[in-house]
Formats: sequence, structure tokens, C-alpha cells
Amino acid sequence: MENVVKSKDYIEGICKRERIAGKDYGNTFNGMYYKHLEYITEPVLRHVDAYYHRYSMISIADFGGGSGIVGGAIKRSLKEKGYKSTLIVIDVNKNQLEGVGKEAGTLGVRPVLKNFFDFLQDDKERFDVISMRNVLNYMDREQNYYALKSAYNALRMGGIYVNSFLFSPDEESQKAMNKFYGIQEGFLQGKYARPRHLVTLYEIWELFLKTGFFRIECVGTFTESIPVRGKGSLAEKHIYTTEESELIENYLYNLPDSVKKALNICRKKNGSEDTVFLDSRFAVFKGRKIKWP
Repeated sequence: MENVVKSKDYIEGICKRERIAGKDYGNTFNGMYYKHLEYITEPVLRHVDAYYHRYSMISIADFGGGSGIVGGAIKRSLKEKGYKSTLIVIDVNKNQLEGVGKEAGTLGVRPVLKNFFDFLQDDKERFDVISMRNVLNYMDREQNYYALKSAYNALRMGGIYVNSFLFSPDEESQKAMNKFYGIQEGFLQGKYARPRHLVTLYEIWELFLKTGFFRIECVGTFTESIPVRGKGSLAEKHIYTTEESELIENYLYNLPDSVKKALNICRKKNGSEDTVFLDSRFAVFKGRKIKWP
């Protein structure tokens, strides 16, 4: 996939800056996104090349965009192809938004400290491109429907919506992981935002259809094995105590064999730590607002 900066230094720079921007967890979990930004930018570039002329001003909105990683990547990719664009990054986390200038630049970029539902009620602006990263995993099923419907309504005719999210390979694993997220939430007591709901690909496909999108496509999926303890884990950043990490490990390792197989849960070395690993799966879906090609 061309026109996407994917150098090692670029990826490491993003991870470092995101920590400065206010995130308190390690970059292994989120680093997956940065290594696979082309899954998000490439379909946007194809869409813009097909339906917009070179003198177009492309309006981008990054809902729940944090420090503007995804929106900034889209904006840079469009600039490399000769397009002008504006970017709004909407998030409820002030610390995250402080990093927007570092990730996306300041020219034509506007950070907004607000829930995107409230933003869309107050602001009737419409966009050519809307992105969401991981937003659906912080909501329940009903909220997910309204999130996608809000994105659909905020698009201009012919606009493209790109969504990246954590997913489960099957419903049994989904239930197990949603309970796992509940355990995490109990430990963290609201100190850090953690996912609450793991979706299935079928669930997302259904949501795209129900909310009105056409030309729906799963752009790609990717997987990375994540440790519970040790280097690159959440516990490395002292979010969990040792006792809490052990409880999490025990929960995962005592799941039914079918779930452990689906999530590739296993115990192995992570540096000097003997810990449990599990696969985190991510997917990128896209959809358009109109029916015709």
C-alpha cells in the first residue's frame, strides 16, 4: 500500500508521543494500530481518488480520536497525494487532545473537548471522511448502534466512514472477554479507560447494514499476542498490582479449552516473567453513505 509512512522511526515516534499526550498504558496493545495505519488510510485514499478532484477540500472528523493518531494519518496521506483537508478531533479526554498538534499538526486542525454525540447535536457540520478507533469497544450494543447512526448522519452524501475495533472470533469468546473487561474495570475503578464490550464481525456487519451504510467492506484484520505481565503489558505501567495481575491470569487460564484455543491463550516467558498471553484481534470496516458506485 503506497503513500503511507511506515518506517520504524515513525512508528516508534508515534508511540512515544502518545505516552507524552497522556496515555498511561504500554504501547504494545495500541502499537498494533500504528503498525497497520495503512488499513485505515488506504481505503480513504482510494475513495478520494475515485470521487473527488484535486482541488477539493476534504473535511475529516476523528470521533473519539484521542491525540489524533488516525485523523492525522489520514490528513498526511491526503496531503502527500495533493489534496487539501481540514480535521476535527473530538474526544472527552483533555490530556489526549493536548497531543493533537504533535500528531496531526495545527494547520486546518481543530481539537474539540466534547462527547461526539453532544458535538453532533450542537454542530450541524458534515464531513467527507469520518474515522473511529476502538470507540465501539467502550460502549454496549445499543450505544454502538447510535454511534454508527450518528456517524452516518454526519457524513456528506458520498462520504466514507472507517472504523477500527477489537473483535472476538465467536460468541463464546465474546462473553468470556466481556466478563474479563468487567474484572479489569473493577480493579481500575474508573482511573483508566478500558474496553467494555468485544464485538463480533457479524455484529459489526449487521450494525453497518442497519444504520444505512452501503458498499460495506472488511478492509482487513490483524492479530497480536498480548502479555498480562512483563514487558509491553499493562502491569508494566503499574496499572495493576501484582495480585490483580495474578487474578487476571488465573481467570484467563481457567477459561474453557474452546475459548483458550480461539483466543490462543497460553503461558510462556515474557522477559524474566512467566505470564499468560492472549491474542488481541483488530478489524477495520468501511462503509459509504450512498447506494450508487
